[in-house]
Amino acid sequence: MACSINHPTTWTESASKRHAVESARVLRKMHPCSAVLHRPSDTRVELTVARAARQNLRLASPIGMRAVRKGRSRVFSLSAAADGVEQLSARPLLSLQDTAVLPEDAIKQIQDVPGVYAVYDEKETVQYLGISRKVASSVVAHLEDLPELTFALRTLALPGGNKAELQGAWKAWMQECISTTGRVPPGNEPGERQWITRKKKPAKPEIELTDGTDSQHDMDALLKEAVANHPIVLFIKGSRTNPECSFSYNILQIFEEYKVDYETVNVMDERHNPGAREVLKTLSDWPTIPQVYMNGEFMGGAEIIEEMHKKGELKPMIR
Repeated sequence: MACSINHPTTWTESASKRHAVESARVLRKMHPCSAVLHRPSDTRVELTVARAARQNLRLASPIGMRAVRKGRSRVFSLSAAADGVEQLSARPLLSLQDTAVLPEDAIKQIQDVPGVYAVYDEKETVQYLGISRKVASSVVAHLEDLPELTFALRTLALPGGNKAELQGAWKAWMQECISTTGRVPPGNEPGERQWITRKKKPAKPEIELTDGTDSQHDMDALLKEAVANHPIVLFIKGSRTNPECSFSYNILQIFEEYKVDYETVNVMDERHNPGAREVLKTLSDWPTIPQVYMNGEFMGGAEIIEEMHKKGELKPMIR
């Protein structure tokens, strides 16, 4: 496997030599395998790595770097950076954790379109260079998972950009970052996964209408209380992590897609919700489960909710 960097031909020969040597040093740090530096006057630097470790030379780019077969190795090139890409340093720095501006308000300034972005820590040191089809959504994920490292941001929106254009812009920014700081951002180091792997959050527990020990209860009143106290309640078969029917699964997927907070009640849990299934059908005058309540109002069963979702009628009601 090989990684190559082509340097501008307008540099002086001595500058090219110094940068080539520095690039080799940086690339050796990126991977423990050997780096091969061509003759000093050659401005191409290659890093040949063991085949077994080829997956580590992705630089943690979400889209990855285009590989070209070369015998039993691959050549990964940073030299294919897009021409005319606005420099990283020229983009405005947007603070995400300014005490005067809420993070959600700062995020609104970022377009949720394809593009590249750089994340900075509290000291304004670049921590990660990323590519995304939805930049704002990716930044929200970083704020949730790595708030201690996500303090500021530079972005370059590329609406309608294809894979090659996105990769070219990312490579150009990576070249600039390496030439400026002498290193790859920590989040893009080989083997580093925290910026591209979402932290798995524990599932929100279901509403239990009783404590499971009291045999005296008014299930009708408990159901009315649940829908009155929560904006969105899904009455399903099973839990949100283990739905027991395909209709319940489909309803859960719709609300997960909207990334909205909602509650669930497992009508099959006879210990904590005894009789809820039949009482609910009477309360809503609807014969099937799942059932969806929003703002205290019965919205419908699986087919109605799925149809509203497909027509785009449901999302505005949730937002």
